[in-house]
Amino acid sequence: MQAGFILAIVFAILVTIFALQNAQAIAVNFLFFSGEASLALVILISVGVGAIILGMFNLYSRYKNKKTIKELRVQMKEMQKKLDEYEDLLDRLQPKPSETETTEISESTDETVIDVDVASTESETSKETTEQ
Repeated sequence: MQAGFILAIVFAILVTIFALQNAQAIAVNFLFFSGEASLALVILISVGVGAIILGMFNLYSRYKNKKTIKELRVQMKEMQKKLDEYEDLLDRLQPKPSETETTEISESTDETVIDVDVASTESETSKETTEQ
């Protein structure tokens, strides 16, 4: 944001210097206006009008973006509510294992791990014996 502001100031200074170096009178025809004006004045007015138009487009774009953000936030809240409802429904539909089933499962898992460890140790021992 600050870099853009600094560039705008530098551009304004350069345009002003250019306009002041070209200060001769010129004939100006615009719509129903016809007359003479300083070239510097024409340049500065043209740049000013261009900046105002650019600013108006920028304001419109910001308004449009804020409106879109607001709509998306509403959609996000609605979707979060639906997600919470589905998670609650899923929790209610899933059977909860009893404590004894959980204990049996963990005990059988521990035994399997121990069996695998013992089996791998026995196979390593038999390999070492055959190599010797």
